[in-house]
Amino acid sequence: MSSFEKCYLNTTTPLATTELIEKFYKGKVLKKETTKYLYQVMVETSRGLNWMKAGLPVGTELAHRTGISGRNENNLRAAMNDVGIIKLPNGKHVILSIYLKNIKEEMADTEKIISDISHAVWEYYTCK
Repeated sequence: MSSFEKCYLNTTTPLATTELIEKFYKGKVLKKETTKYLYQVMVETSRGLNWMKAGLPVGTELAHRTGISGRNENNLRAAMNDVGIIKLPNGKHVILSIYLKNIKEEMADTEKIISDISHAVWEYYTCK
């Protein structure tokens, strides 16, 4: 088995990730100080600025974590993911888990897909 094929062994689902992030946000996974620290690290991350964050209004608090695989010899990317907690203007939050698999598109196109999804979620929850 190639190292690229091993990417497919390390899996979860967007729903399982969303449930874990919700438990984390509610302080049910780590100690209070550790939760606070990790949340702040996720807010301050400089990775994926053209991903989920790009679909949200400037100044929106987003605590997120990105993940990306390399490409194989056929230019196929196994995965590109962004999961995060979006703070809404009303003080509530939305947890969004975006998992893309078997990506053939160029990086900029894939980033746009992720940012479009986060923008649609923002619109849904703020324009009701």
